[in-house]
Amino acid sequence: MLRSIDVIVPSFRVQKEYILPIIQLMRPEGVTVRFYIIVDNPAISINEELLQAVDENEVHLIINERNLGASLTRNKGIDSGSGDWILFLDDDIKIEPNLLCIYQDAVNRNPEEIGFIGLVTLPPADSAFTKATMASGSADVFSIASVKDSYTWGATANIAIKREALGPIRFNEAYPKGGGGEDVDFFLRFRARNNFKNLKTLAKAQVWHPWWNNGEPDFKRSYRYGNGAAFLMHLHPQYTRYDFPTTPESLFFLLIALVVSGVFFPEYLDRIGVLILGVIFIEAVASYFYLWRSYRKPSIAMIYYLATMKIYYDSGVLLKNLSQGFWTGLCRHFNYSGVRKKNHFIQFNRYKFVKLILFVILVICLIW
Repeated sequence: MLRSIDVIVPSFRVQKEYILPIIQLMRPEGVTVRFYIIVDNPAISINEELLQAVDENEVHLIINERNLGASLTRNKGIDSGSGDWILFLDDDIKIEPNLLCIYQDAVNRNPEEIGFIGLVTLPPADSAFTKATMASGSADVFSIASVKDSYTWGATANIAIKREALGPIRFNEAYPKGGGGEDVDFFLRFRARNNFKNLKTLAKAQVWHPWWNNGEPDFKRSYRYGNGAAFLMHLHPQYTRYDFPTTPESLFFLLIALVVSGVFFPEYLDRIGVLILGVIFIEAVASYFYLWRSYRKPSIAMIYYLATMKIYYDSGVLLKNLSQGFWTGLCRHFNYSGVRKKNHFIQFNRYKFVKLILFVILVICLIW
């Protein structure tokens, strides 16, 4: 039975239009609810209306003395409370007043569960960039509660876990401060601590999340997620498999070949230069076929955005691997579903098949 719950909201912006509805959520009968708003921006000026909502019993406003990043800020929220359940929410979501009641009902009906993944709904994709974002799969975990009964991990925008099941597990500060991979790492370790039991999904517990950067093109997030993926592969090698080189990895190897060729085999410089241009072109063509499964006539802008997001993500993986000396991360792919498959080698899909065929054709043309 749900007796007490800590609602943890890490926030950099602390916008009252989002924070106030959270701390004004309906309190389920017989449940002690405490809110921990952890402000990760010591220079911010807190809205007066928010300050008036703070009290010593239910609503706690904690301001970090310095910017700690997403991981350490959530850890501070975990350690500040003592509720038998913990609900993580983002600081920019729209929320129904009865959200806590929905979680209470789920916990009472399923006392054996270690956690519940709520549904996070994004606005309709109505631009080339947002359509490319949805097609890329980078936002799939937000809607996982609507397609699966349980899953390995969930977005910290809306997810509840049992404190007893959590134990000493905390978010790892090795991941990017702005977020990227730390939630996957956290729930993989949380799941492993509980005999690899998945978290149950709860589509009724729904919140609404805006597009990042108001839906405007922004590739920093993709790069940051790539940085996080490099740490995931290093810390959880059991969830990785060998794969074809990504476009940035291929360019990295070709640049090495270009330098070597320039010193020892200058007659091959032109061919390597063509390969470099060809690898970039192949990424664009493969992106078209990848988009085609969702949008029969993808625009040039959609192809550009999808290819660029992919390159930024893969560049984040590559550069973090190189800078940290994670050599085993090269030509590897991380399995975000948390399933350890016996076959750790390349798994084909349409995107990879198109890239392979085009690359083989390009090499044959250069040889002839």
